[in-house]
Amino acid sequence: MKKIFKLSIGLTVSILFLWLAFRKADIKEVLTIILNADMGFLFLAFVLSVFSLMLRSYRWKFLGREYENVPWKYFFKATAMGLTLNAFLPFRSGDIFQGYYLSLKSNMSKSYVFTTVILERIMDFIPPVLMLIVSSYFIVLPRQVKTGALILVFALVVAGIISFIKFNYIFKHYINKIGFIRNNEKIRRILKTMNETILFLKDRQVITKVIPLTLGNWVFLTATVTFLLLRSIDIQLAFWNVFLILAITVLSVAIPSSPGYVGTWEFFCLFALGIFNVGRERALSFAVLSHFMAFFPVLVFGIYYLLYEVFVEKFRIKLAGEIELVEKK
Repeated sequence: MKKIFKLSIGLTVSILFLWLAFRKADIKEVLTIILNADMGFLFLAFVLSVFSLMLRSYRWKFLGREYENVPWKYFFKATAMGLTLNAFLPFRSGDIFQGYYLSLKSNMSKSYVFTTVILERIMDFIPPVLMLIVSSYFIVLPRQVKTGALILVFALVVAGIISFIKFNYIFKHYINKIGFIRNNEKIRRILKTMNETILFLKDRQVITKVIPLTLGNWVFLTATVTFLLLRSIDIQLAFWNVFLILAITVLSVAIPSSPGYVGTWEFFCLFALGIFNVGRERALSFAVLSHFMAFFPVLVFGIYYLLYEVFVEKFRIKLAGEIELVEKK
């Protein structure tokens, strides 16, 4: 019942934001702009999006030293299938499947793998926040977006993580003394996962490899894809303006909505481009294109691997079993 309620809330949020985004738009003009988009720019954006997906799965491999001997292909498959399922299923079900699949292929504990999945998601929220802070010094933001508040929140989060890592044993000691936490198994599991996730940041490999890969992916690949999509529909903005658009759009996925972030993505794309006085129809055309490009490369690989694992791999295992029985006879 609780899950149905959460799903209903998410769908309501998506419908509301879709209505807000499209209520005064000329849909026919939006479709015309999309259909006339430069295919050369779109093709380059697709290729770079695939590289971004590959780099993202490569980065995941560095989140745990135990992954050293696990083939990269399993990380790529798990990432593609997980993100694909997130596009269609509620409650971040794709994240659960992503962790389960890698655990199955690597023969590692589910708790260890799920911890790295959570950390991987957290790492992807750091660059947009930094982009928003840095962009605010070069672009006049709306009054609702306060630079000082952004810096303060980011600084508090970083300080909290550093303090937790440094004084972890003290936190654990006092948290375990709190009665309702000590007696609630669900809360204890959540706190344990959070604890394990943050402690991964103590690993020097995360600092020296994962953080540079994360920033590089966002700055050179994701930002370039966004720039190409803007140019494909003749939105002439400077490259550094892309970072603010990207930051606002990506952070919008944190708002609870339907699977695939339908509605929230379009509304906040419109909001971001409104800062640069881009027309509503052209801004919505970019929103639809960028939303499509965010999922299309993932779906190409994700659906292929899901079908392969369900049908081809299952058939191969069954066939191998039948051959073994024949040989025994």
